[in-house]
Amino acid sequence: MFQIFENTRIGNMVLKNRIVRSATWENRATDEGFVTDGLIDFTAELARGGVGLIITGISYVSEEGRITFRQTGIHRDECISGLKRLTDEVHRYGGRVAVQLAYGGGKSRILQPEKPLLAPSDMEGEFFGKAPSRAMTPDEIESVKEAFCKAALRAREAGFDAVELHAAHGYLLSEFLSPLCNRREDEYGGDLRRRARFVAEVIEDIRRTVGPDFPILMKVNGDDFVDGGIKATEAAEMASIFEMAGLDAIEISGGLFGPDRIPKDLIRRSIRNPETSAFFLPQAEEFKERLNIAIILVGGIRAVEMIERLLFEEKVDYVAMCRPFIREPGLVNRWKSGDRAPSTCQTCGRCLLKAFQGHKVQCYRHRKPVAES
Repeated sequence: MFQIFENTRIGNMVLKNRIVRSATWENRATDEGFVTDGLIDFTAELARGGVGLIITGISYVSEEGRITFRQTGIHRDECISGLKRLTDEVHRYGGRVAVQLAYGGGKSRILQPEKPLLAPSDMEGEFFGKAPSRAMTPDEIESVKEAFCKAALRAREAGFDAVELHAAHGYLLSEFLSPLCNRREDEYGGDLRRRARFVAEVIEDIRRTVGPDFPILMKVNGDDFVDGGIKATEAAEMASIFEMAGLDAIEISGGLFGPDRIPKDLIRRSIRNPETSAFFLPQAEEFKERLNIAIILVGGIRAVEMIERLLFEEKVDYVAMCRPFIREPGLVNRWKSGDRAPSTCQTCGRCLLKAFQGHKVQCYRHRKPVAES
């Protein structure tokens, strides 16, 4: 059986507990993607609050793969110094921190509407509600793989303890995996193994680049939750390919269009009921049966009793949360001190809604939004 507050290891990264901060876009970088003091303070507060592993918000590996404004970049060497200040501050408080690497693909938002976005296949703009997407050429596939490798090298140089590849929620890596988005007829499309090939090659290339001891994590959909999308059994089989390619841990999420567009009868009911609040658990159990690497579960988890049960029964290796830490960055220390009340986060979504309106990500239940300077 696993315990929340015990030392564990993912690769050569030692963690002081089994609680992970799942990544989100913080809307706290500069317009050019550079780290700000506000982003450093926001992240360091999580380390002070006792989070075992902090995964920073989605960071773009190339300008063409940028998803939105004020998103953190790791696409240029000039980003390294600011990122190093961030990791130094986390380490000063005894925390561990990974950077989430991503390429927007058909979900990139900031390019001009007349410029098609890169994706596995041609897709109409209304599929993701953005500009039309066109199928990537072989040369463009190689270029994106190189961008991920260079970003991973920058992450290591900046002092991150690990990287996480974002292969969920309809971003580029997720699009290659999903039969709904990937309709290619070459070696990167078709059956399960061919659709997994691009992502597996990204992992293999990063592993060769950063060496055997630098942990590589990945966030994936356990289920796309749309007709024609990937389902749990297929997703878990793909994950076994990624394990062989060099992956160290996998975070199970869901939803091709993102968790907020999963049918509400799954999410809302589950959050109200602590007994079923881990709403991606059935998918995670498929992964647990097939893989030997660490399984991280995210999705609607709010109560320490639920976390204890998941770990006691060894259904997963780690539990991840995001919005509860936006509400209470000191939540882990509160639980460890003996105050076992559930997170006060009500999953209202205002933290991200306000961010899309131009405000920084924070809890707005008892505050008025303040524009980011």
